[in-house]
Amino acid sequence: MNLCVQLQNNILNKFNKSDDLESQQNEYLLAPNYMQEYKNDLFQLTKDVEDLNKADDYLIGNLKALDLPDEWKPMLKDFQTGYDNSTLLHIGAKFCRKKFCEILLKEYFFDKDILTKSRLTPLQVLIKYNSIQKWTEQLMDDEGYVNKRNQLFETFKLFIDCGANINHQDEAGYTLLHYAAQKNNFEIALKLVNFPGILISIDDKKKFTPLHVALKFDSNDVALMLIDYTPPERLSCYKMANAVLPVHLACKAKEQKLEIVRKILNKLRQESTTDRNYLDYTLRKEDSSRQPLIFIAINNNHFGIVEALYKEFNLDRDIKEGKLGNLAVHVGAKNGSVDILDILAKNDAISFGQNNNLDNALHVACENNSVKFIKEFITFEKNLLNRVETDRNYFCACICSVGSHTPSVRVRNKKLFTPLMSAVVHGNHKCVEELLNSEDIELDTKDVEGNTFYHLCAQFNNLESLKYFLQKYFHKTSEVLFFRNCQDDTVLHVACRYGNLEVIKMLLQKLYDTNTPVDSLLYAQNMNGQTCFHLACIRGFYNIAEYFLRDRKLTQFLEHVDTNSNTSLHLSTKHGHATIVTLLLDYGADVTAKNEDNLTSLDLSCRLAFFEISKIIIHKYSKMSESQTALHTAALEGAHEVVKLLLLKGAIVNKLDESRQNCLGLAISRGQSEVVKVLLQDQNWSKLIRLNNFEDSDDTISIVTESEAAVTRADLKQVKYVENPELFAMFEKKMWDNFRIVLDRCVEDDKVIDFSKIDMPVQNLAKHPLMLIARSGQEDLLKHRTVSMLLNLKWRFIPRSAFYISILFYLFFLVLLSLYALELANAGAEFYQNEFGYNLTDEELSHGYNLNEFEDELVYFTDNPLLFYLLILTLTVCVVKELLQFMLLDGFAYFFYLQNLIELVTYLLGFLSLFTSNFSAKSAYASISVLMAFLIFPLHVQKLRIFGVYVVAFCRTLMNSAKFLPIFLIIYCGFLLSLRIRSNFGVSYFESTIFSLIRTLTMVTGELETAKMGLTDDIKALPNYIIYLLFIGLMCTILINLFV
Repeated sequence: MNLCVQLQNNILNKFNKSDDLESQQNEYLLAPNYMQEYKNDLFQLTKDVEDLNKADDYLIGNLKALDLPDEWKPMLKDFQTGYDNSTLLHIGAKFCRKKFCEILLKEYFFDKDILTKSRLTPLQVLIKYNSIQKWTEQLMDDEGYVNKRNQLFETFKLFIDCGANINHQDEAGYTLLHYAAQKNNFEIALKLVNFPGILISIDDKKKFTPLHVALKFDSNDVALMLIDYTPPERLSCYKMANAVLPVHLACKAKEQKLEIVRKILNKLRQESTTDRNYLDYTLRKEDSSRQPLIFIAINNNHFGIVEALYKEFNLDRDIKEGKLGNLAVHVGAKNGSVDILDILAKNDAISFGQNNNLDNALHVACENNSVKFIKEFITFEKNLLNRVETDRNYFCACICSVGSHTPSVRVRNKKLFTPLMSAVVHGNHKCVEELLNSEDIELDTKDVEGNTFYHLCAQFNNLESLKYFLQKYFHKTSEVLFFRNCQDDTVLHVACRYGNLEVIKMLLQKLYDTNTPVDSLLYAQNMNGQTCFHLACIRGFYNIAEYFLRDRKLTQFLEHVDTNSNTSLHLSTKHGHATIVTLLLDYGADVTAKNEDNLTSLDLSCRLAFFEISKIIIHKYSKMSESQTALHTAALEGAHEVVKLLLLKGAIVNKLDESRQNCLGLAISRGQSEVVKVLLQDQNWSKLIRLNNFEDSDDTISIVTESEAAVTRADLKQVKYVENPELFAMFEKKMWDNFRIVLDRCVEDDKVIDFSKIDMPVQNLAKHPLMLIARSGQEDLLKHRTVSMLLNLKWRFIPRSAFYISILFYLFFLVLLSLYALELANAGAEFYQNEFGYNLTDEELSHGYNLNEFEDELVYFTDNPLLFYLLILTLTVCVVKELLQFMLLDGFAYFFYLQNLIELVTYLLGFLSLFTSNFSAKSAYASISVLMAFLIFPLHVQKLRIFGVYVVAFCRTLMNSAKFLPIFLIIYCGFLLSLRIRSNFGVSYFESTIFSLIRTLTMVTGELETAKMGLTDDIKALPNYIIYLLFIGLMCTILINLFV
């Protein structure tokens, strides 16, 4: 750190804040050259203060040698060094420089309570960094100790005499007394506690008093002294929430602090009253772990404190901790301390009670592998029972009578575990051996799930205990070995469920060695009808399955089924264990076996998308025709490789499910393009393309996937009649590439083409493949060789003639409608002439006229009856044609085609125009009808060889342009609103919102009167120019691109 620069900055900052300095001093401080000359001297002075070999007089001489002006001396206190920004006074106090500190205080005007960055005063620094042992006669001859003690006391007295604040708290909340307690400065602490105004029970930031600090840092001398000065309320933390008791800290220390604990409790007993029993409150109060004092002492093996609590302070024998409800004996069992057990026994503090989990002391000991404790506890209980039985005058609070007392080895907890079971579960075999030595042990007990100790050994793989049971107690427990739990699981079921092979080997070996019948155990079924082998297959334990089949040759397992008729092959397939499936197939598992859902293992693998298992089974499956659902399920799930293998193995392709769909229809319904390709490339592909969904046999199979919603079998049988189901579904899913395969397969050779699958005699022409191709808009399909030849065969004299007759008839209709339109136009001119009584000139016609201005209603009927009846006839024929198209071809799909709707509106408006008497309405209907009739005409001739190409191109352009419509509307609205605002500034063409809407649209086509556009030479018209230029640029660009 650059001390000189720091000194300069601190002095300048302090000086700028001071109002007492004169302007002459201000000018003097700002001189940088003068400040630099103290840099090395101040740095060296700091080093000298820290050097204990240099006397205070030497330091004072160096300080005065700086020759600071009098006005500069008060500024020296702003010089700071070190990470904590200590001043020279702090450094002097740290090294007990009494004379040096005195000079700084008196001549250099240092504040006695000046603070560091961590808010330490010089006096706190003195106590924090200097500690001395308690004065004893042995230390009187130690010259170093005496000198150190004198220096400390003299420096301490200096600051006290100067009026230093003894209750000041630093950043951590520590006072002088806290630091004295931390360093075990007994002499300083003794002086402080007797000082007037000292706060002995002041808390730091952690709510610790000096007594807490002394106990935390093992400052026993200071702690014993502070107990006398601490009030009982603070000693016991009486009714102080979340407060740490000093006595708790004393008990948590590694070294036993019996004297301190005894002194605290004695003082609390003396100060206790009827209203405030400090002692009882302290003995029962729990720490942050919800443990009272006795439990803390037991956990830390402080035997003397435990004995003192019972003997001297009459601690309640039945006191419990708040968390688990443990008694003192439970805590002793957890620690496994026999000494604690002896102390509890001597003080009649052993209880056979249970905690909140209903564990007694033996349960806890077994969980924590406290073998010696178990032995001593059982012995103590036995002796106690004998004494109660023999000595009738002896009373034991924990045992009312021998007959009503349950031995501790038989007591059960909430899980109905005995201590023996707890030892087995936790793998503590030594505890198991010790418990089995008890005469009261029971070996046929079950837990809450019905498990015996054999089940628990199998579940937790406790091989050591299991081996011990089988060697020592097999003859006593042979029946227990065959017990079942609540799920009807035997011990082998449990071992297989948890994958413990060594348990299985040990059990079977023992049974075989003792010639015990094993079939009832091996092939036993649980409540789900599953054997132990089934569970091994479900859990995927290959080693267990291999052991049963290879080592023990128990292939009979392969024939057993559960309650749902699932074999082991079904179960291993259902859970996706491919290695076990391979093992089962190698040992002859039946792949044709079906469960109650009529599914084989292959069906299950396809249904659950375990396609690797499907491949394994297919390679082992010689008669694939026997599998009815595998192909359907694989097709539905998109497993094209599995489908290919099934087809190679001879799977039947034309089986139907309950909705009367074959495998091709199912694949199409899910959009499984790859599966569709595989099916169509098979040699039996033609069987998959049906005329209708009732074409094949009525026999159906059930295909249900887990991803589909459950439906009743009756609902599945209510299937609608569908023509051309597979090809129609293919077009609905837009699977053009797959349909191209169908067209390719129709070509048998260069000369022979089979049209049977694309030219079916359907009742609904809309379902015919050619109609589907025509409406799909796929040119590649229309140009395909198969479709082209079929169209040439069908497009002969009669269809071609009918097409041209239809076009000629529509042309005739257009001519009649046009003549009718011209007649209406001439009739309007005659009305106007009759109203005004003179002929209209060309100039007047150029300005136009409006018949809506006539107040009287104009009535008109055509003067040409032949034209009238011909129009009625042609319109009727056209309407009949549309009805036939609706009934014979499209059905209700007719209304989904825009061309059909336009034609209906055209013919309807034509009829309205003919039969309406009002001339204005007649003209309106006719004008729209004739326009729409001409719009429809190109669609009628689009099948012509040359002209039709341009019609198709125009339709595609319109469809592509429709994509730009949203962008066009957004920009259009922006221009509309901006031009509407400009209507206030000479743009009269947009004076209303309705007119703006229409006229902005007409601007797109280039029609606008420039006189009303507000385009003048005035600079104020600049916004109008900007808007129009942007409009022309953007809108024209959009319009041009619409037709590209």
